[in-house]
Amino acid sequence: MSEHPQVYTVRITDPADRMLLKIRKKYGKKTYTSLRVLILDLESEPDKKGEALKPPLAGLHSLHYSRFRVIFRINQGVAEVITVAVGHHETGSRDDIYEVVQRLVRSGIIDIERLSDPNPNANE
Repeated sequence: MSEHPQVYTVRITDPADRMLLKIRKKYGKKTYTSLRVLILDLESEPDKKGEALKPPLAGLHSLHYSRFRVIFRINQGVAEVITVAVGHHETGSRDDIYEVVQRLVRSGIIDIERLSDPNPNANE
């Protein structure tokens, strides 16, 4: 009897969704649709589809599609993938997706540790 891989719930954060809509406007429906399909495909074996990032983005993973990157967090304990950001990778550019995510982490807009909490409002 073969074992089926665990199915993960895939969430797209509001900021990531806004980034996807900007990509659709700038690069077209085909790129937008391809990225959405890749994101939704993270429901199965996400750890094998992306690479773990190093500090200061440790705890996040990156999935590559052409010059675009999908930045996501895997929460193994609750079988969940949270898409944090989506954007163009262009080393040295202020708009490089890794630079954008680092700025969001530094400003507190993205809290990598909090992304792992299945109920972030429980302590408020």
